[in-house]
Amino acid sequence: MVFGTDGNTLFAGTSAGEILRWDTGDPTALHTLSPLRGHSKQVDSLAVSPKRGLLASASVDGQVRLWKATGTTPVATLRAAPYTSDSFGPIRPVHRIAFDSAGGLLAAPAEEPKKKDPLASSDDLALWTLDDPRAPRQVVAADKGVSSGGTRCSDSVTSMAFASKSKRIVASCGGGWKTWIYTYGTDAVLPGAQNTINGSHGGVALFVPGNAEQLLKATDRGVQVWDLSNGAQPGAVGFIPPAPGTGGQLSLAMSGKRLLLAYQGVGMNWLRDLDLRHLRSNPLATTVAPDMFTGQDIALSPDGKLLADAEVYKQGKETYANLFLRSTASPKQKLGMIEVNNGVGALAYSPTKPLLAVSDYNGLVASNPKPQVVRLYDIADPRHPRHLSTIKTTGYGLGFSPDGSSLVMNEAAKGDTKAARPTAGPLVHSWDVTDPAHPSASWSVRLPTGTDYAQFAFRPDGKLFALYDDTGTLRLWDVRRDRLVGPPVKVSIGRLDGPLAFSPDGTRLALIAPSGDYDRRPEVWDVSDPDSPTRQFYMPAASAFYSLAFTPDGKTLAVVRASAGIDLWDAEPQHVIADLCNAVGDPISEQDWKKYLPDRPYQPPCQ
Repeated sequence: MVFGTDGNTLFAGTSAGEILRWDTGDPTALHTLSPLRGHSKQVDSLAVSPKRGLLASASVDGQVRLWKATGTTPVATLRAAPYTSDSFGPIRPVHRIAFDSAGGLLAAPAEEPKKKDPLASSDDLALWTLDDPRAPRQVVAADKGVSSGGTRCSDSVTSMAFASKSKRIVASCGGGWKTWIYTYGTDAVLPGAQNTINGSHGGVALFVPGNAEQLLKATDRGVQVWDLSNGAQPGAVGFIPPAPGTGGQLSLAMSGKRLLLAYQGVGMNWLRDLDLRHLRSNPLATTVAPDMFTGQDIALSPDGKLLADAEVYKQGKETYANLFLRSTASPKQKLGMIEVNNGVGALAYSPTKPLLAVSDYNGLVASNPKPQVVRLYDIADPRHPRHLSTIKTTGYGLGFSPDGSSLVMNEAAKGDTKAARPTAGPLVHSWDVTDPAHPSASWSVRLPTGTDYAQFAFRPDGKLFALYDDTGTLRLWDVRRDRLVGPPVKVSIGRLDGPLAFSPDGTRLALIAPSGDYDRRPEVWDVSDPDSPTRQFYMPAASAFYSLAFTPDGKTLAVVRASAGIDLWDAEPQHVIADLCNAVGDPISEQDWKKYLPDRPYQPPCQ
């Protein structure tokens, strides 16, 4: 139902395809007007143009009709998406069509043509200008839409709305939402922010009146409030483009008073100078990066003075990669080069000495012409890196202990990996590198059969070791005298999909965890009590995340999001708690408090 702009005429769609009308000028004596006829199926959505005197109606078969609000004959007929129940259940459509505040634009869902799956329900945006209501002009055609680059809704659209003072459009689809922005100057529609809420039944999505940067989304878990001031990732305090390449890694370090960020881009490595106070990033240098298999890592030295990154070169028809050392003060200049035979699989700087560990392997097994090894280099003079020793194993991940005495690496699963039937899981192996010219095997942990890979991290004080494998198990060991002590504390989280990162104070552990059947999300766990780790908070889900790291002050968490860029999140627990309290209020009432804690004064967490 919807009221006309005169405030007196009430319209209501029916299952028979009619639009009933009443004059409510006298609420005590409603006057029935003649119905509007033209639809052959149920009318599921109605919208009134604020300034053009138009009524738009949509039926479940995808037919959209435009009417003069005072007339009984449609002035135009348009085609939109038919309505199908979304994947979360039979949510009835409520406002699948919408006018902008000036009444010159009409938005509706437009399905992708020629769907391979006739039962699929993912809608594009269709948009018409109404300079002449009798001949609406479609800006985003249903057969072209804005479907490239992941801009389609994730499910059937159940509501659509414009922001009151901008041309930003939001669609509620399934449990999530999707936004677009229309620009008059270019007569184009640009994809905006989106979010999918797994396992949540969706409802109406609306902008806060007068504020295009705040979105209200109704779900079966309550009304959510989203901050869209950062359009690339709502809720994040910052965003850094361009999109990293598949599997892109990042590295953070302080160089004097500068915060530096290095990361792998799409065919390009980047070094940026971050200013978190003003949420700006200044590109310092770019280099041509290898593919995701030949160059899989990038690293800044602990003091932020050196950057190690892989760069491609060609020899005849073949493409190879070398590892270069650069000064972050003049990053376009190469100081020294380290030759690799296969590729750069992983990198690690020692935190206590001028030592660099390099895993020489290519992610494509057939592209490793020589044995895969880990090499240690003395980089006291980065212009002339000196080879110290070689460990004959494949290091799928490298990391030094905080005191620099041990180098830990992942080694391959044992057995016939080509037949995908290893007889044992991967080996996490520690090497004593007190004398890096003569490394010696120290402790090792063999993961169970069925485990393909794992990620690990040391707590900054070196007294806790975290190991997270792809079966979804997080293990925490005490470390004494460079050895793992006793059985680990085990926590079942869900399938691993990225690295681990401790906060600088060692009380929090960031990781990438599953969210639903297909998506992933960054999570932060409280490990201040390693015997009882607890999930502290998590960020919105996406299809994939590749890497994450805390800033040196622990206040910000940088996360590499697939096909997007790097999101910067406020990681201070007190700020996160305050935001949650503002959104949901106190989770326990005074009555419930007295019921469960009768001997304690009422002290809810949000007060």
